[in-house]
Amino acid sequence: MKRIKNFFKKQQGSVSIYFLVVNLGFFIFSSVLIDYMRVMVAERNLEHATKAAAASIMSDYDDKVLDKFNVFVYGGDVSKAESLATEISQDNIVSDENFYNIAELNLKKTSVEFSKDKTLLNDKTLENQLLEAGKYTSLLTLGDDFVKIIGFFKDNKESIENTGDIVSQKDKIEALIKKRDDSIEDFKKQVTNLTFKSLEFEKLSTEKLWKDKVLASHRDNLVGKEGPEQQKLDDLDKQLKEEEAKSEEEKDEKLINNYKIAIKKQKNVIELIDLTGKKADERLTAALSSVTKVKEDAEKKMEKLKLANEALGKANESNEELKELINSYQTGGADTSDGQLKESLNAMIIKQEVFDKMQKPMASAIKEFNTYQGYVSGIELTLKPYVELKVRIGIGTFYLLAINSEDNEATIEKKINDSYQTIEAKALAETILVIGIGTQILKAVEADVELAKKVDIVKAKKEIDAAKKQSESQSVTHELTDKQKEEKKKLQDDENTGYTDLMTTLSKANSIATSIGSDSKTYSQLSAIMTEMNGATSDAGKTEANNSAFKLVKQAMKMIPTYFNEFSSVEKIRNKILINEYYLNTIGSNQPEDLISGDMYKDFLFDNKKVEYIMYGSHEVGANYTMALMEIICFRIILNIIAAFKSPLVTPFKGTPFFLGAMVAYTIVQTSKDIVKLTSKDSKTRINRSVPIINEFRSLKDITVTYKDHLRLMLLAHPRTDSQYKRVIAVMEKQTDVEKLYEKSTQVKVTNTAEVELWFLPKAMEVISNGKVRGRKMELTNTKYSSY
Repeated sequence: MKRIKNFFKKQQGSVSIYFLVVNLGFFIFSSVLIDYMRVMVAERNLEHATKAAAASIMSDYDDKVLDKFNVFVYGGDVSKAESLATEISQDNIVSDENFYNIAELNLKKTSVEFSKDKTLLNDKTLENQLLEAGKYTSLLTLGDDFVKIIGFFKDNKESIENTGDIVSQKDKIEALIKKRDDSIEDFKKQVTNLTFKSLEFEKLSTEKLWKDKVLASHRDNLVGKEGPEQQKLDDLDKQLKEEEAKSEEEKDEKLINNYKIAIKKQKNVIELIDLTGKKADERLTAALSSVTKVKEDAEKKMEKLKLANEALGKANESNEELKELINSYQTGGADTSDGQLKESLNAMIIKQEVFDKMQKPMASAIKEFNTYQGYVSGIELTLKPYVELKVRIGIGTFYLLAINSEDNEATIEKKINDSYQTIEAKALAETILVIGIGTQILKAVEADVELAKKVDIVKAKKEIDAAKKQSESQSVTHELTDKQKEEKKKLQDDENTGYTDLMTTLSKANSIATSIGSDSKTYSQLSAIMTEMNGATSDAGKTEANNSAFKLVKQAMKMIPTYFNEFSSVEKIRNKILINEYYLNTIGSNQPEDLISGDMYKDFLFDNKKVEYIMYGSHEVGANYTMALMEIICFRIILNIIAAFKSPLVTPFKGTPFFLGAMVAYTIVQTSKDIVKLTSKDSKTRINRSVPIINEFRSLKDITVTYKDHLRLMLLAHPRTDSQYKRVIAVMEKQTDVEKLYEKSTQVKVTNTAEVELWFLPKAMEVISNGKVRGRKMELTNTKYSSY
């Protein structure tokens, strides 16, 4: 102690100054720390008060919307929200409890803003609320069967699309098959009963032709006006007339009688020569005519052969086009439905070796017969001028014939032919000069005849018959058996009945829908709400007019490429499934009440078909149910076409032209039956109002689906659209009578501004805090959001 006193005396007061400096730093630190702690407490109090204000405001949700649809929207008075927020904030800033208020927080201002972006019109906002609601209302309705169905569609999507592509071109495939088969029928028509007129070669003996030409020429030369025999007759006639012209005294009756006898004999000679020559001429003409007929027949038959061969070529072209079309289809393996369908269609393609068995014999036959036709045409071309040739033979030649009235035709013919061996050299030379021309022609005829004889037209006929026989084989005709023909007719009759029933169902639905007037006001109100939200009036696709079963099937096939895009693993589409279940279970759609047999008007009422309105959005009374029926028909067609190729009604026609037709017929018949059950009024027994999801498939055959299940699957296939969500809002507004529901906010923003009076060093607090300091007061601001 004594040492300390001595130390202070020696330092002469400097220690006190140091002590004060140390205490000053401690004082500044302490004062800033105290104000900083007060600000932090104030900020926590302000945050708590703001949060409480926001939560209090949003606690005033609309009970009607929540109770009916499990959806939250602000239901309070927007104009009073700010005063409520101020009151709640003030209550939470200043506590009524008896403790020291170290922060001394003073609320200066409260502002409230409802988010215009966080209304139900925001897709994400509505979707999140529907998902939350769906979690509690939907899970129990989903089972293993639904998962299996989704899995089947996911795994077989490509196969289903391929099947749809093939079936959609049924008319093109069948047209090519018909075009090919018609060409083959045309081929058979051309070659059926095709016989060839044979040339009688013995009638074309050059020796006979030569002799007949001589006889014919003698006739022209002997009995013509200038002919010697005619001259004899003329001389006798002249002498008779001269004798008869004499006076009675000068006449020689015996001479006159001899003249008359001679004239008669001469006439007989002329007639015999004329007859002999005429018959020879007729034989020549007949020989030429025979050749001409054979030539003309050959030309006609060759035309038929060419047409038949051309028809085979067209058939082969159509077959190749069919082959190219079928091979262009993308399919899975042989164990997939589309693969088996393609395999069955491949059986309709005629193998090239089968066409070769028809075309090669035809080509050979045409070649043979073309050669034969050429020789026959050559014979006719050569023989014709020979027959028509007028031969002038020296008159002196015929005086040696010594033909008399006692000669007959054969004798005269012999004398004429023999004369060429006995007449004088001068006369013979004159004769050969002309007849020799004919001899040269005959040599050409003889050459063509010999060549024609060598052509085997019998072989050509056999080759044609072989080609025809091949065209009638099963590998070409794919002809149905009698039993198949009966089954085909029955299936086609059932198809016509089924298609008529489907069209009657849709017609009846349209008729009932247009006759309901009670729902007009409801749809008018929905339309007005949609207009206020700028929502599209309808998402329904256009329904094509169809006037045949296949056009209806084709319309369904067009849905496939986009229809199954949404089918994926359940995990990936879980949110969509939950929302769909919310639609079905919370908004609701009722089982039909037997549309087929009864006039159940209530099936078309909005209250029973709200989900259908959300799906299609038509504001025409009953139209949404009609469109749902049409889509279910198309959906059932898609599912039944998949099952068709396994049906015992269809499998007998595999490898026949009617296979695709049988698939379409089965599909229409089965779809018609399905619609009857799906619209049944028996709502108590599921089996009476449900159908197998896909017939003939063992893995799915025991899974049955109702009308509502089809809506479930169709909702999954429909893409989410802005208009669809707006229709959900419209339904909620209509059902709750909450006006402008779409404007109701689901989020509020509360901002509180307060002040804290600083006790010590304001400037220091301004440096180390975010608050605004004015004088000794610091301004604090806190903003909180509250959402449903």
